Amino acid sequence: MPHLTGTIVSSHSAGLRLTQEIVLPLELPRGPAAATPFDQLHYLQLIKARGATLCSVAHKLRPLFGLATALDVGCGVGFFSKMLAEMQFSVAAFDGRAENVAEARRRFPTIPFEAADIQDSAVRTLGSFDLVLCFGLLYHVENPFSAIRNLRALTGKCLLVESMCIPGERSELLLREEPCVDDQSLTDMACYPSESILVKMLYRAGFTKVYRVVALADQAHFRYTCM
Repeated sequence: MPHLTGTIVSSHSAGLRLTQEIVLPLELPRGPAAATPFDQLHYLQLIKARGATLCSVAHKLRPLFGLATALDVGCGVGFFSKMLAEMQFSVAAFDGRAENVAEARRRFPTIPFEAADIQDSAVRTLGSFDLVLCFGLLYHVENPFSAIRNLRALTGKCLLVESMCIPGERSELLLREEPCVDDQSLTDMACYPSESILVKMLYRAGFTKVYRVVALADQAHFRYTCM
């Protein structure tokens, strides 16, 4: 039974104890069918919960590390990119699906969106960003360690990661066949990490400090769920 977890990783040392405090006023749509998979009600509820954590953590980290630029990795149609921009970050974003990038550009034309795969080392040419956001992506990739190495190359100061993790204390990965739908993996396979292997990969990729968010979002996806 995997569960969602939030993790902060940094190349700097600081004593952090982070709790969630802010709930974002995200409007949930009514009426016509969702325009994209990410506009479905259950997704918007999850985005709202994730957004509350993002807002709370970013407000704490910003003065500690002097954060100004941000990169949204696996941005989907740009919900979190917009949140970062509203927090006055200079934002860039990319997603592995060209159709998501096109929709994000249509919705938020002032934010630069690109098509790219976090597992491809070519993403490193985007440069370095003070804050890198990677929500809901790592458990949809075949090669999570390659993805984390690339995340380290993109991270100037802090990386904020949220991933579904398999339970238990052992360091292991679960290879899972993914359904062929637009909101899942780019391929038909993905690796779900345990929390301990996720932390180990982050350290081995070069992050010097890894912190766990103390209070996770009060939302069903952040509790144990059947696989």
